[in-house]
Amino acid sequence: AWPDFAHMILNTLTLAVVGVALKAFIGLTMALALNEQFIGRTVVRALLFLPWTVPAFVAGLIWRWMYDDQNGLFNWALLGMGLIGEPVSWLGDIRFAMGAVMSVVVWKGFPFFAIAYLAGMQAIPSEQYEAAEVDGASSWQRFLYITVPSLRHVMLVTIMLSLIWTANTFDI
Repeated sequence: AWPDFAHMILNTLTLAVVGVALKAFIGLTMALALNEQFIGRTVVRALLFLPWTVPAFVAGLIWRWMYDDQNGLFNWALLGMGLIGEPVSWLGDIRFAMGAVMSVVVWKGFPFFAIAYLAGMQAIPSEQYEAAEVDGASSWQRFLYITVPSLRHVMLVTIMLSLIWTANTFDI
């Protein structure tokens, strides 16, 4: 009983830490992209938030079907392309289960980070970026010395909330 409990704690910590890191990275990447001007930006922003709006139970059912070892979308596609010779038990094999669950958690959670980071970025005065550009700062330097420090508090809050929510992910 106790060794199983320790293993569950380790799995939960792994899911929470790695999952939150991936959600934060993907969310920041999406926020940076969606902060730029391009045609269809409003539609892309709306579609970005879709995973976050899907109830966890429904997301779990959809992903369960995609990972199904007999009739799942992933096995069907991989078998059809000849990349695997027999169906993979994504949720039943210890080698794949954590990655499968983590991908669902990341898919469901990264829009929260993207929304928060995008809102934080839009609150940064454009004059700061313009002054840095006049001073010769590269895009990377503007990101590193203006965007990241300005988002520090938003990052802290989103990471803390997401760590709590992810550690309590029992529905998926």
